[in-house]
Amino acid sequence: MRTHHKSVPVAYLLALLGFLWAGGLSSSLATPTNIFSTQFEFAQGYNAGLNLAGQNGWTKFGSGGNGLTNGFFPGQGQQAYVGRFPPVPGNSNLFVWYPINYSPVAAGLPRVKFATLMSVVGSTNGGYDFFQWHVFNNQGQPLIVIDFDTDSTNVGYFLDGTQFVNTGVKFALGATYTLTVTMNFAANRWSATLNSALLAANQPMTTTGKQLTLGDVDAVWDIYLPNVPGDNFMVFDNYTLTAEALPPRPTLFAPRYGRSFNLTFPTQSNFVYTVEFANQAYAPNWIALTNVVGNGQIYVFRDYAATNSARYYRVRTQAGAARPVLVANGLGKRFSFSFTTVAGAAYLIDVSPQLQSPVWTLLRTLTGDGSVMTFVDDAASGSTQFYRVRIE
Repeated sequence: MRTHHKSVPVAYLLALLGFLWAGGLSSSLATPTNIFSTQFEFAQGYNAGLNLAGQNGWTKFGSGGNGLTNGFFPGQGQQAYVGRFPPVPGNSNLFVWYPINYSPVAAGLPRVKFATLMSVVGSTNGGYDFFQWHVFNNQGQPLIVIDFDTDSTNVGYFLDGTQFVNTGVKFALGATYTLTVTMNFAANRWSATLNSALLAANQPMTTTGKQLTLGDVDAVWDIYLPNVPGDNFMVFDNYTLTAEALPPRPTLFAPRYGRSFNLTFPTQSNFVYTVEFANQAYAPNWIALTNVVGNGQIYVFRDYAATNSARYYRVRTQAGAARPVLVANGLGKRFSFSFTTVAGAAYLIDVSPQLQSPVWTLLRTLTGDGSVMTFVDDAASGSTQFYRVRIE
């Protein structure tokens, strides 16, 4: 794990067969608040003749090339970069960042999105290094690390800043990409895409109780051989951080069949989970089946009294709990579910045969119209299949 020390001042998952997850639904889409953004232009006070660190509040840790250039992204003016020029002998990494020091949950805007236009350019001297994006909290602790390996051209990430995961996504040296990282600080979850490729989905930001705040997002050059650096570099532009209230939660509906029904869901310690049912999706009154005090384990619920032709279930929990992933048993090769929508919101429906799979397949994109929309998968196969609904 490469790290440094410094001083600093929604995916919803549905598995075969059905349940309803109750959640609040607001009447309109959230309006993002700009935390920080820059295009690194001369008009914004950026001088191409100087290092990036030291300009407009940008700072660094370590040594090595960093600055402004142009021409890599047509029509985009100036860009920033890290790498290219060797560091002081013995130095193995360079971190360049703009201090944010933001507390999303306290501000009431827990959903933060980082986006940047980027390209990793390969070496001409045979060196192969790593380029990364690090998300740190206000205490200087790493929460997320996304890693670009110029040798293998693999993209990976470090869970909680320590455990490496290979995403299976490749990148091309010199190609242009948009990296987007979405962080839910209230639910302790993050997701990321590189253009349309999914890098991570609903992963924990911390598993060790680190403070869930946003200190900064660093562009990092991590040198493979400290005394033999490549002249490779990472160019980036349109660096943007926005924050918003949590997006509207779609309520997912799916019918069950037969005379018993099982569902499981993970719990968090000291949160109370209530399993309820009704015979109609929009019943005014729901009947509580059980209350569960979370202990950090998977809870299994079985309803032996499911005698109607269709019964709807929902699990409610307290504010601040991570969104429980409900897994329900299913039969047959055709599966459908419905979910509430907000007009204008884009809902992406993905499928995977494994719950923790790093790669999900996009089945369909629907645009909400304010009604309850139904998705039908006529090609559902395998003994278990997991669905999720993402909001763009």
